[in-house]
Amino acid sequence: MKAFLKIAGYSFLVIILMAIAFTAGIAVGAYYILTPVGGGEPVKLTITEGMPASEVAQILEETKVVKSAFLFRIVMKTTGADKQLKPGDYQVSPDQTMMEIVHLLKSGNLRQRLVSIPEGLTIPQIAAKLEEKGIVKKADFLGAVKSGTFNVNGNPTKNLEGYLMPETYDFPEEFKASDVILRMVKEFDTKAVPLYLENQKSLPYALSLAQVVTLASLIEREAQVPAERPVIASVYYNRLKKGMYLQCDATVQYALGENKPVLTYDDLKIDSPYNTYKNPGLPPGPIANPGLESIRAALQPEKTDYLYYVRNDVKNDGSHVFSRSLEEHNQAIQQYQK
Repeated sequence: MKAFLKIAGYSFLVIILMAIAFTAGIAVGAYYILTPVGGGEPVKLTITEGMPASEVAQILEETKVVKSAFLFRIVMKTTGADKQLKPGDYQVSPDQTMMEIVHLLKSGNLRQRLVSIPEGLTIPQIAAKLEEKGIVKKADFLGAVKSGTFNVNGNPTKNLEGYLMPETYDFPEEFKASDVILRMVKEFDTKAVPLYLENQKSLPYALSLAQVVTLASLIEREAQVPAERPVIASVYYNRLKKGMYLQCDATVQYALGENKPVLTYDDLKIDSPYNTYKNPGLPPGPIANPGLESIRAALQPEKTDYLYYVRNDVKNDGSHVFSRSLEEHNQAIQQYQK
């Protein structure tokens, strides 16, 4: 009897472990199906007449558009897409979920044009990117931006720098420049504005939405290591509270109109309201279009007493060394700058 109970106990344990493994497998599968891979450029996918769904899935995995060809085949099978693939040239993106890609391939909608707008670009750089991808002409985009006919968070805004949300977009073929701008501004209103409203009262230094976006643009241009964004934000907040010059190199580069790898002392003397070595406080507006994570860092900075940072040339990985005093900062320059 004891042996039977022992065997039964083992069997029950095995069943429980199998159930846990099955549940975990479903959870992982659901995560991969509903979560984009992210982080890559759009990919051209050509589907020929009679191409098997398994080949499509394998191409998408090899181009890193989906995480698993196996799971993508399951999604196609369960949705019937494996028998409804429309031949043609498609643009698919790692920023699309498996379900979105399946819907695209089933619908045969070839007129959607995908383009990824990276974080930290200026308006002219975005215009050049859109022209490069065949979305709209650069001149048309810049002309529409300068028209001053767009609203941000319901308010007329003449300068859209900072409010064109970096994202991967699927623009219909018939979209004009003004339609593209409206879509990008709407993305900002949808993602950034609620984040600001949620955090504005807890900021260490009172800032308007426009000032937060301006600060976020500095963070975007200065931070190369994502984890450092909230720390760099804390440096700027600490300087603002003390009435110190922000001394942000990226603002000088913006004033110069070029991204010089090394600024000279003459560069730091440029007469511009965007020169934070000569003008106190934040610059008059954003110097780029920050992504959501830089906006989040501007709204949720680390709590530090850092006042300085310098690039760590010893590591040479884009990271910085942070200091609390000018003496520490000068030592860091000697130790970590080449």
